[in-house]
Amino acid sequence: MIKSKAVNNFLKDAKKESEKKVDNIQRLFSVVKDKKAFIQLLHDDLKCKTKPQSMRTNWFAGFWNMPDKYKERTIQLLQNTIINQQ
Repeated sequence: MIKSKAVNNFLKDAKKESEKKVDNIQRLFSVVKDKKAFIQLLHDDLKCKTKPQSMRTNWFAGFWNMPDKYKERTIQLLQNTIINQQ
């Protein structure tokens, strides 16, 4: 099946937007002082089935393989965590 040009452009734009969010998350996460506490906070806030250790490994430790539906909230929590750090 051949995708239309509009669909291809939409998919490219979505991928670029997702990559921008991942870059933002990487930069923000590097500033967080207590990463373990942040991951626990994120886990509790999202109420997802993924265990905190799995989140750390797959979402924050090299793979950066985070579901798209959690990226916006992760950015918000990272920003709030950084603001409230001492």
